[in-house]
Amino acid sequence: VLYIDADAWFSSSDIEPEAYFALTDADLLGNQNRVGGPKIPMNGGLVFARKSEFTQQFFALWWRGRCGKKDQLPLWATLFASWSAASDGAYDFDSSLFDRYAVAHNKR
Repeated sequence: VLYIDADAWFSSSDIEPEAYFALTDADLLGNQNRVGGPKIPMNGGLVFARKSEFTQQFFALWWRGRCGKKDQLPLWATLFASWSAASDGAYDFDSSLFDRYAVAHNKR
């Protein structure tokens, strides 16, 4: 699955999305902002996903939380919650960071 914003652009047409998955065994690939932009966990404008139980649950949770002007906050909360669930809680995070966009966006 390739999910992109309407304003996304690709710097090269020679590289197909499958080429990125050839570099890793990950089921979910994303990007951060361009060089020099604010540091964020993941930008919802470009997401590659390989079909798996993890990505099916990830997208179900993200889509449930997506509403309003800022879709990044539910993306980040879902990403961290999914990592925690996939690690049986070994990966822990402070969920209060995702209560407000301004707080989550400014944490580094």
